[in-house]
Amino acid sequence: MKLCVAHLLVLCIAATKGGLPNNIKSSSHFQIGKIKSDGTTKTCSEDKRIDVEDGATVDDKRDIKTDVREDKLSSLQTDNLDLIVSIPQDGRPKLYTIARAVELIFNRWYDLSSWSERHELSSDCEKDVETAIRSYLSNEMWALQMFDAWAKSGPSLLLGRTSYVGNFYQCRDTSSPLQATRPGFKGNYCVATLVNLTHIPDMDPFINVAYMMINFGMCLPSSCSQTDAQKLLQERIETFNVSSLLMAASVDCRTDDKEQTLFTKLAIFILVVFGVLTFLGTAIDLVYVQLPKWMSSNVVQQTEKSDQDEHNKIKENVGNKENASLHGKEDCITASGGLSSILISFSAWTNGKRLLTVSESSNAITSISGIRFFTMVWLTVGHVQQWMLTWYSDNVSETYPVMMTYSMHNLILNFTLGVDTFFTISGFLVSYLWIKPIIEKGWKFNWRYFFLHRYWRLTPPYLIAFILVEGLQGYLVSGAVASSIQPGDKVACEKFWWYLPLYIQNLLVDNYQDICFIHSWSLAADMQFYLFSPLLLIPFYYHKVAAIITCILFILANWTYLIILTYISGWSFGIQVVSEVLVRFGYFPSYARIGPYIVGVLAGYIMSS
Repeated sequence: MKLCVAHLLVLCIAATKGGLPNNIKSSSHFQIGKIKSDGTTKTCSEDKRIDVEDGATVDDKRDIKTDVREDKLSSLQTDNLDLIVSIPQDGRPKLYTIARAVELIFNRWYDLSSWSERHELSSDCEKDVETAIRSYLSNEMWALQMFDAWAKSGPSLLLGRTSYVGNFYQCRDTSSPLQATRPGFKGNYCVATLVNLTHIPDMDPFINVAYMMINFGMCLPSSCSQTDAQKLLQERIETFNVSSLLMAASVDCRTDDKEQTLFTKLAIFILVVFGVLTFLGTAIDLVYVQLPKWMSSNVVQQTEKSDQDEHNKIKENVGNKENASLHGKEDCITASGGLSSILISFSAWTNGKRLLTVSESSNAITSISGIRFFTMVWLTVGHVQQWMLTWYSDNVSETYPVMMTYSMHNLILNFTLGVDTFFTISGFLVSYLWIKPIIEKGWKFNWRYFFLHRYWRLTPPYLIAFILVEGLQGYLVSGAVASSIQPGDKVACEKFWWYLPLYIQNLLVDNYQDICFIHSWSLAADMQFYLFSPLLLIPFYYHKVAAIITCILFILANWTYLIILTYISGWSFGIQVVSEVLVRFGYFPSYARIGPYIVGVLAGYIMSS
């Protein structure tokens, strides 16, 4: 009874302030009540129907879209304008205005009934959306669970929380009952990404980027494609008249279905082959190489216990026998061809000892290894922190100012500079290792070896790592944000996987989401730097001063390009929004990042001199 009274009170207040929401006015049936213990709906009055709009009686048997037409759209917008906080006179929306717009888009989901007529959804999606809304308004449990799985703007939106994932598993587990004319459907979980189109003066401009991408989970019928979901989201933005504030950037529908692609089969094949080779190599290594060494060592230790004369005699005899035995086994291995040597190279025992050793060669520059380690930690911590702030932080606007007061946090926030550190190290090593042979031989230098050795050394392990990740990552993670943390994007890799062996993935994409195996962009840039490096090294063969001047001119040209790009794009100091211009022309292209590499080339020349 209390529930009925509360609902009637809400309706009265809504009518007093400008009428009922349009979806209630135009829907074919709206029951007020609660679910009985047997699952049926108990209304406030079993015989009573609600009359709206000039006394017209809404019958529960009428279709939900009967009165939903385009002539209702303008009134729907007008009715909801009072729900949006007015934009300040200076034209810059306040943070709470953005928060209110987001709340309208995702919390007032029942206005879905106006979308299908306006944007011509696919037939199945349109019918299933209507069925879901009708069932929700009838308090059917499966529909309540489906819309309950929707993300809702809740606490901390004003403090910078940008991700509301909803309930992935509840959405996927929801299913409608069979219908008379068509089968039932399951829930389809999608993540909608909104982009804030305005500047937010409430915040420090350095951290304004925190509010640029807002992620929300939606639960739609499984018959709705990503295209349908994108249309629904765009209609919602237009319905509430907030298109000047927010833009629907993308909708990504996600699933836990394990699809066996070609990459999956290749990954399994690689694991099986490596497993067999490792087993055989380890067995041969232990039986024919390690075991004789252990036996020889044990015999020597036992003979040391006797007196010196007897020790020498035994050692001589045993040594001859062991040498004969070892020579025989080595001859056996050699006689069988290089196959045994190849298999031993896969030995877990021998490779394990090599991996765990800390000794360095006399020519190694150990400080480079230290810089690599700390840079790797820097990049890892920075990416993790960025991910946590993007998806899981409830108070970004409070967290960033606090972080800015500590030098260590400032270091972590600028983790992207770690990539430039790797580029500098790469340029240093190329110059340090190759500049002396090039100065001595000039054009007679073995350039074929210079290029082919680099490609052959990097490409096989690089492609194997890609195949393993792309083929198996779907079996290692699941849930609402699973696809966001997978380095091998399924759609991008199906289209652009062949960019990887050519090392061109950082040059031919307009959006970072189109890069397959996204973190491989730096490896592609480094390969391009390597191919370019002869133009920096050959001048040292003719004139050292001229070569140094050439390097400096390239650095100045790189700086000039970045300054012009920054000026044209209107970028300010601070963290920049990931935009098409930044991705395509400023961050990923090798010609925009070559400056640190050339600095490394100069440092390598100085060290080698």
